[in-house]
Amino acid sequence: MNADGSGVERVTNTPGRDEHDPVWSPDGRRIAYVGESSSHGASSYQLYVSSRTGSSPRKVTNACGECAIINDEPSWQPTR
Repeated sequence: MNADGSGVERVTNTPGRDEHDPVWSPDGRRIAYVGESSSHGASSYQLYVSSRTGSSPRKVTNACGECAIINDEPSWQPTR
């Protein structure tokens, strides 16, 4: 997506997972997003990071049950 909101293009499409709430890294090289899937009737939210093209996705959380909702709405924070 361009800075003005035009040119939207989907870069992820994992079967069985609803992927949403993408956030660009400060340097514009990566995207963090929420991957939501259901297991045994319960939703699980995990955070993923991929390249700007959606390639090489990596799960960065491993929360389960109700606590997994904390993974919704990702944001980038500086490291110390």
